[in-house]
Amino acid sequence: MHHMLRHYKLECGSPPRFQCPYCGMRSKQSNNVYKHIRSKHPGMKLEIVVLNYE
Repeated sequence: MHHMLRHYKLECGSPPRFQCPYCGMRSKQSNNVYKHIRSKHPGMKLEIVVLNYE
């Protein structure tokens, strides 16, 4: 139920909100970007770019 509510409130029909600062990979969930950085950019600082769509 938690995942469905998160999807409905934050992800459904909206563009990705988080981006990798090293290659521009985007995701709707920050944890996916953190996993991407660990696997594709090992040794780099774990930080994400929060995109602001208004």
